[in-house]
Amino acid sequence: MQLFIRKTKRTCEKIRADLLINTQAEDIASEVKKFTNGKGVNVAYDELGKAVTEASLKSLRNFGYYRFGSFPEK
Repeated sequence: MQLFIRKTKRTCEKIRADLLINTQAEDIASEVKKFTNGKGVNVAYDELGKAVTEASLKSLRNFGYYRFGSFPEK
C-alpha cells in the first residue's frame, strides 16, 4: 500500500494538485471543507469508487460535479 500512496502522490504533484489527502488517515470531506473554507470543491474526481464515494459527494459545493473513473497511465 505504501507504494500506491507514493505513486499517487507523485501523480498529484505532477498535475499540480492543490490538496492531497491520505484517505487511510484523514477524513476526506472534512479536509476538503477545511481547505476550501467550508465551501467544498467544484469537481470531485473519484478513482476508488465505493470506498470514497460518500465522502467525495460530501466534499462538493452546491451544484458541484462528481466524476467517477480513472486517469489513463502513460
